[in-house]
Amino acid sequence: MSLLAMTWLVLGICKTIWKNTIPNNPSLNFVLFNTSLIYQIMKIITLHTDTDINQLYLLLHEKLNPLFHKQRQSELNFTIERKGESVEISLPSVYEGVLFSIAINGHELWITRNEHYVDDVNSLTVESILNDLFSNIAGDLGTDLVQEG
Repeated sequence: MSLLAMTWLVLGICKTIWKNTIPNNPSLNFVLFNTSLIYQIMKIITLHTDTDINQLYLLLHEKLNPLFHKQRQSELNFTIERKGESVEISLPSVYEGVLFSIAINGHELWITRNEHYVDDVNSLTVESILNDLFSNIAGDLGTDLVQEG
Protein backbone atom coordinates (compact mmCIF):
# COMPACT_ATOMS: atom_id res chain seq x y z
CA MET A 1 0.00 0.00 0.00
CA SER A 2 1.39 3.39 -0.97
CA LEU A 3 2.11 6.08 1.61
CA LEU A 4 -0.65 8.26 0.13
CA ALA A 5 -3.22 5.44 0.33
CA MET A 6 -2.16 4.71 3.91
CA THR A 7 -2.50 8.39 4.84
CA TRP A 8 -6.02 8.49 3.38
CA LEU A 9 -6.94 5.32 5.25
CA VAL A 10 -5.69 6.72 8.57
CA LEU A 11 -7.43 10.07 7.99
CA GLY A 12 -10.65 8.27 7.11
CA ILE A 13 -10.50 6.12 10.26
CA CYS A 14 -9.75 9.16 12.44
CA LYS A 15 -12.54 11.11 10.80
CA THR A 16 -15.03 8.30 11.44
CA ILE A 17 -13.96 7.86 15.06
CA TRP A 18 -14.14 11.59 15.76
CA LYS A 19 -17.50 11.99 14.05
CA ASN A 20 -19.02 9.10 15.99
CA THR A 21 -17.57 9.83 19.42
CA ILE A 22 -17.45 13.61 19.79
CA PRO A 23 -19.78 15.19 17.19
CA ASN A 24 -20.40 18.51 18.98
CA ASN A 25 -16.85 19.43 19.93
CA PRO A 26 -16.03 22.64 17.96
CA SER A 27 -12.27 22.08 17.96
CA LEU A 28 -12.67 18.57 16.56
CA ASN A 29 -15.19 19.80 14.00
CA PHE A 30 -12.52 22.26 12.81
CA VAL A 31 -10.01 19.41 12.53
CA LEU A 32 -12.57 17.29 10.65
CA PHE A 33 -13.29 20.17 8.28
CA ASN A 34 -9.59 20.61 7.50
CA THR A 35 -9.13 16.85 7.14
CA SER A 36 -11.98 16.79 4.62
CA LEU A 37 -10.23 19.41 2.54
CA ILE A 38 -7.08 17.30 2.42
CA TYR A 39 -8.98 14.06 1.83
CA GLN A 40 -9.57 14.51 -1.89
CA ILE A 41 -8.50 12.51 -4.91
CA MET A 42 -6.28 14.28 -7.43
CA LYS A 43 -5.76 13.42 -11.06
CA ILE A 44 -3.36 15.31 -13.32
CA ILE A 45 -3.78 15.09 -17.09
CA THR A 46 -1.43 16.66 -19.64
CA LEU A 47 -3.27 18.03 -22.69
CA HIS A 48 -0.24 18.89 -24.88
CA THR A 49 -2.12 21.95 -26.12
CA ASP A 50 -3.01 25.41 -24.87
CA THR A 51 -6.33 26.01 -23.19
CA ASP A 52 -7.54 28.49 -20.63
CA ILE A 53 -10.04 28.41 -17.81
CA ASN A 54 -12.66 30.33 -19.84
CA GLN A 55 -12.51 27.84 -22.73
CA LEU A 56 -12.73 24.96 -20.26
CA TYR A 57 -15.72 26.52 -18.49
CA LEU A 58 -17.57 27.18 -21.76
CA LEU A 59 -16.90 23.64 -23.02
CA LEU A 60 -18.17 22.03 -19.82
CA HIS A 61 -21.13 24.40 -19.53
CA GLU A 62 -22.18 23.59 -23.10
CA LYS A 63 -21.51 19.84 -23.27
CA LEU A 64 -21.46 18.15 -19.86
CA ASN A 65 -25.20 18.02 -19.12
CA PRO A 66 -26.33 17.00 -22.64
CA LEU A 67 -23.72 14.23 -22.75
CA PHE A 68 -24.69 13.10 -19.26
CA HIS A 69 -28.40 13.01 -20.21
CA LYS A 70 -27.60 10.92 -23.27
CA GLN A 71 -25.26 8.52 -21.49
CA ARG A 72 -27.26 7.97 -18.27
CA GLN A 73 -30.80 8.55 -19.58
CA SER A 74 -31.25 10.90 -16.63
CA GLU A 75 -32.59 14.42 -16.24
CA LEU A 76 -30.06 15.40 -13.56
CA ASN A 77 -28.43 18.75 -14.31
CA PHE A 78 -25.01 19.50 -12.91
CA THR A 79 -24.01 22.99 -11.87
CA ILE A 80 -20.86 24.17 -13.61
CA GLU A 81 -19.31 27.27 -12.04
CA ARG A 82 -16.17 29.25 -12.59
CA LYS A 83 -14.59 29.87 -9.17
CA GLY A 84 -11.44 31.95 -9.48
CA GLU A 85 -8.93 29.95 -11.48
CA SER A 86 -10.91 26.71 -11.41
CA VAL A 87 -14.14 25.22 -12.69
CA GLU A 88 -16.34 23.37 -10.20
CA ILE A 89 -18.93 20.73 -11.00
CA SER A 90 -21.62 20.02 -8.43
CA LEU A 91 -25.13 18.68 -8.07
CA PRO A 92 -26.50 20.36 -4.93
CA SER A 93 -29.88 18.61 -5.13
CA VAL A 94 -28.19 15.22 -4.71
CA TYR A 95 -24.64 15.63 -3.36
CA GLU A 96 -23.10 17.68 -0.60
CA GLY A 97 -20.19 19.77 -1.81
CA VAL A 98 -18.34 19.92 -5.10
CA LEU A 99 -17.95 16.69 -7.09
CA PHE A 100 -15.07 17.88 -9.29
CA SER A 101 -12.82 20.91 -9.28
CA ILE A 102 -10.61 21.46 -12.33
CA ALA A 103 -7.71 23.90 -12.52
CA ILE A 104 -5.22 24.55 -15.31
CA ASN A 105 -1.49 24.58 -14.67
CA GLY A 106 0.33 25.14 -17.97
CA HIS A 107 -0.64 22.22 -20.20
CA GLU A 108 -1.90 20.20 -17.22
CA LEU A 109 -5.42 19.84 -15.89
CA TRP A 110 -5.48 19.34 -12.14
CA ILE A 111 -8.70 17.51 -11.36
CA THR A 112 -9.78 17.11 -7.75
CA ARG A 113 -12.60 14.68 -7.11
CA ASN A 114 -14.66 14.48 -3.93
CA GLU A 115 -13.64 11.24 -2.20
CA HIS A 116 -17.14 10.60 -0.86
CA TYR A 117 -18.51 9.84 -4.32
CA VAL A 118 -15.67 8.05 -6.15
CA ASP A 119 -17.75 4.88 -6.65
CA ASP A 120 -21.01 6.69 -7.39
CA VAL A 121 -22.39 5.91 -10.85
CA ASN A 122 -23.16 9.57 -11.64
CA SER A 123 -19.68 10.68 -10.58
CA LEU A 124 -18.08 7.91 -12.66
CA THR A 125 -20.20 8.91 -15.65
CA VAL A 126 -19.12 12.54 -15.31
CA GLU A 127 -15.48 11.43 -15.06
CA SER A 128 -15.82 9.37 -18.23
CA ILE A 129 -17.39 12.33 -20.06
CA LEU A 130 -14.61 14.62 -18.83
CA ASN A 131 -11.96 12.19 -20.10
CA ASP A 132 -13.61 12.15 -23.54
CA LEU A 133 -13.92 15.94 -23.65
CA PHE A 134 -10.27 16.37 -22.64
CA SER A 135 -9.21 13.93 -25.37
CA ASN A 136 -11.19 16.00 -27.86
CA ILE A 137 -9.45 19.20 -26.69
CA ALA A 138 -6.04 17.58 -27.12
CA GLY A 139 -6.87 16.28 -30.62
CA ASP A 140 -4.14 14.27 -32.33
CA LEU A 141 -1.65 15.16 -29.58
CA GLY A 142 -3.60 13.04 -27.08
CA THR A 143 -3.51 13.22 -23.30
CA ASP A 144 -1.21 11.74 -20.68
CA LEU A 145 -2.23 10.73 -17.18
CA VAL A 146 0.57 12.23 -15.10
CA GLN A 147 -0.72 11.29 -11.66
CA GLU A 148 -3.74 9.74 -10.05
CA GLY A 149 -4.15 9.21 -6.38
